[in-house]
Amino acid sequence: MYYSTLNCRTCDAFQQFPSSTDLVTASVDRYPAIDYIGKDYDLREAMMSDILILVEEGYEELELWVPYYRFLEAGLSVQIVGKEKGKTYAGKHEIAVSAGGSFIEASLDGVKAVVIPGGLAPDRLRLHKDALDLVRQADKKGIVIAAICHAGSVLVSAGIVSGRRLTSYRSIRDDLVAAGGKWVDEPVVVDKNLITSRTPNDLPQFLPAILNAVKG
Repeated sequence: MYYSTLNCRTCDAFQQFPSSTDLVTASVDRYPAIDYIGKDYDLREAMMSDILILVEEGYEELELWVPYYRFLEAGLSVQIVGKEKGKTYAGKHEIAVSAGGSFIEASLDGVKAVVIPGGLAPDRLRLHKDALDLVRQADKKGIVIAAICHAGSVLVSAGIVSGRRLTSYRSIRDDLVAAGGKWVDEPVVVDKNLITSRTPNDLPQFLPAILNAVKG
């Protein structure tokens, strides 16, 4: 598994990824995945995406790329969505990604999950009205919303925390509690369509929970 040796205190896992000068695009034209049915899969051919991953500057690479490739491995189509389609966003460790779509243009038709990585990006994401509207609409539709680490702050700004059981990186625990959330210290917490985890070390629990929810 991609996450079998994750450690949030080291960047060793990033050695498998391109350098910051080698841009990875969300259309995956450089990394076609095999869907295990005997044909190449290219996201540019997908009319609708199963999974939307929200991105901004300073995203945590492990929390974006490990889910990204795990979803592709599971046969799901994935689109990375940012404030501007085609804009390049650098992660905390300077791994760049280009958004394949924008918050305002993103369609929830056929979407099974909206995934929000942590890092420094959530503090920027929560300032974008279009991103918050997308999260609220997904929640109203009962679409899975999966937030890890600092991404809980986006849930607070979207106003979907009150009365819900969830977890996060410990530094935003008080924010979630103040917003009416029922914070617990567990690797993964599932509350109806809301799935939350604490850190990259929880990816082995976070990703199966998402896959169970979208494919169950």
